[in-house]
Order: sequence, then structure tokens, then C-alpha cells
Amino acid sequence: MKDDDSVVAAPRGAGKALSLDSDILTTNGWKKLKSITINDLLIGKDGKKKKILFLHPISEMKLYSFETRDGRKVLCSDEHLWGVKCPSNTKNKLLIKSTKELTLNYKSQRFDKRNGRHYIENRYFIETMKPVEFKRKEYLIDPYTLGSWLGDGHSAGGRFTTADMEVLDYFPYTKTKYSSFFINSTICIN
Repeated sequence: MKDDDSVVAAPRGAGKALSLDSDILTTNGWKKLKSITINDLLIGKDGKKKKILFLHPISEMKLYSFETRDGRKVLCSDEHLWGVKCPSNTKNKLLIKSTKELTLNYKSQRFDKRNGRHYIENRYFIETMKPVEFKRKEYLIDPYTLGSWLGDGHSAGGRFTTADMEVLDYFPYTKTKYSSFFINSTICIN
């Protein structure tokens, strides 16, 4: 598999069998799986774009609701493949497990000898996706500056109040300090 403009065609050993209503991240935002077509550009787990070259025929199957500890949910078949880590057994080695395999032992009873307590241990952890590498875009207003102004700006003009002068180093505009009260400064962005 190449790093850019490539795709995994979901042979044996690749993820598969999600609900058609699953949200899929594309280079143009989120789309439902049922609306994905050949040549669409998706975002892979490495944060890079991947081109769809082939779509597997759709078939009816039993789906299971899977929920992660942070509340994310997915509907998938018992054959869906997950890239997981099992620190208690394999440290940081990536394992490929089906939903069916994960449900057999995703939690285990543990006893802590230090305090004499029993607890449930989650055995598997799904890798976090790498940062998305979107195309660089030029905007009329710098996004960081706009976000700062929306949070701490003044609707009457291009003024911004902050106690943290370092924030201003991220603004790519000329700044003029107007006043200073205690630790806050009002800045005008030109």
C-alpha cells in the first residue's frame, strides 16, 4: 500500500462489514457509507487520503452495536476486523481481531494484591487515528485569529482582550496595544 492516493481493497485481513449508515471521513467531510462510490477519497487511519478502487457487494447480515469507553458507537458484523492493542499480553504489538474474537474476552476480572480489591480490566485498546493531512487552504481571516476573536473579541470591531500576551504571537497581523488594565490588554488587529 502506498502512502498517498491508495486504498486497501478489503481482502481477508482487512476491516469490513459496517452499517451502511456509518459516517466515513472523506477529503470533503463526512459521508454515509451507503453514499461512498468508486474514486471517492477517504481519510485512512494514517491521516492520509485513500482512493476507493472497488466496492464489495452489499449483503444483509446481523450487526452488533459496539461502544468504546469514550462513548463512540459503531454498528458492525461479527466479522468486522479491528486493529487493537492488548497491553496485558502483547504490550504495543498491533493485533487484528474480529468483533467475534473481541467479545470473547474484551474484559477480564482482576485482583489487586496491594489493596485486596477486585475490578474489571478492559483488555483491548483501539489505536487513535493519526492527524488528518488536509490540503492547506487560504482563508480571508486567519483561523486561529478568528477563533480567538470569537472567544475573546469585541463585536464592535477588531478588538481582542487577553491576559496572555503570548496568544498574540500566533496572529499573522499587525497588532496595536490600546490599553492595559491590571493584567488584561485590549489589542486592535489591523
